[in-house]
Amino acid sequence: VELNTIASSFGSLSERVTGLHRHLLSRCAPAVSGTIPANDSLQGLARALATAHTEYLKLRPSPSRGTQVEAVVLFVVQPGERNVMDQRMLEYKL
Repeated sequence: VELNTIASSFGSLSERVTGLHRHLLSRCAPAVSGTIPANDSLQGLARALATAHTEYLKLRPSPSRGTQVEAVVLFVVQPGERNVMDQRMLEYKL
């Protein structure tokens, strides 16, 4: 299972920007501060990875000795990656 963090880029940070917008509106335009919709993109991305991991484990054949199948979620980060914070937030949420 692969999640291309470039394709889903800023999912984590966009949730923070929504919070910033809420804060700014509460200070500058309190009458409309409650009109910004919820943004749970970080939770959604983490839930998608966790669900994919769970489903993957269900498809793997059971080992013959009764030991549990091991599988991990691997974050591959390129050298010099500038989007590290977005990826790190997803890692910590997961």
